[in-house]
Amino acid sequence: MDTAVQLTRTEIIGALNDRCRCGLDRRARIVVTRSCLATFAEGGVPAIVA
Repeated sequence: MDTAVQLTRTEIIGALNDRCRCGLDRRARIVVTRSCLATFAEGGVPAIVA
């Protein structure tokens, strides 16, 4: 029986956000920022993030 849990993108972002807010993962803050930027930016995301 497969017990793996499938998380949605929103659930993953929420979990990263919770870890940031609690100070448990400093790198999570970068991931959330990059994900949000990629979602809302038009086109040149790599140039903005670099």
